[in-house]
Amino acid sequence: MPVPPAQTFASKATELGGKVTVLPVDMKHGELNKELGLSSDYTTTIEGFMRSLGLP
Repeated sequence: MPVPPAQTFASKATELGGKVTVLPVDMKHGELNKELGLSSDYTTTIEGFMRSLGLP
C-alpha cells in the first residue's frame, strides 16, 4: 500500500480507537509477503508492533 493511502487508513483507524503504525518500505505487496518472517529489520519491526498489541 503506498504511504498516502496507508496514512489515510491509519488516521481513520486511530480516530476509531485502533493502534496503527505506518511502516514505509520500498517493496511491492508480493515482496512484503515473501519477506515477512525472514530474519530482517522489517520482520523485527512487525513483530515488535504485534507484541505491543499483546500478541505473541
